[in-house]
Amino acid sequence: MEVVHEIAPAPGPLKPATGWTSPPAHYSPINESTMVEIQPHSDLLFSIPFNHVGPTWRVRITFQRVGQDKQGVVDFTFAEVPIKERSAWKK
Repeated sequence: MEVVHEIAPAPGPLKPATGWTSPPAHYSPINESTMVEIQPHSDLLFSIPFNHVGPTWRVRITFQRVGQDKQGVVDFTFAEVPIKERSAWKK
């Protein structure tokens, strides 16, 4: 599998991010991907910097089987961050 992660605006109406940590200013996933082998019935565990997801932005993981046109996309949004952990994003 080829795995790429990017930072994208969160879906829906954008709320001001005043008082919150900002997303990376110059992050660009162009030409940055990782090839990993995932065995059937197994997981792919990874971590990202905490500011790659926030109140008005999300992290998007795109994966594609090498040599095939079909790809999958998984988004991780701020809504999925546990409420008790969200204070870490406050400036």
